[in-house]
Amino acid sequence: PHYFITLNEPNILIQNTYLSPHFPGNEAGPMTALRALNRLLGAHIVGYNRIHDLYAARGYRTPMVTTNTFCSDTYW
Repeated sequence: PHYFITLNEPNILIQNTYLSPHFPGNEAGPMTALRALNRLLGAHIVGYNRIHDLYAARGYRTPMVTTNTFCSDTYW
């Protein structure tokens, strides 16, 4: 594959786990949400770099690596 999404809707995960009661979570609040978001984005950076390093080492064309922050309110 040439296209990768490392995280699917981290914005929704954080909001619904730490800022509202929609998803189960042990802690709540804005500081916990910011720490969790920081860790998720750090994981994205690690994944992004590893995928790019792997492709470069194998001589593949540069991959497209991103997160998905799309949200539709139709299912809420």
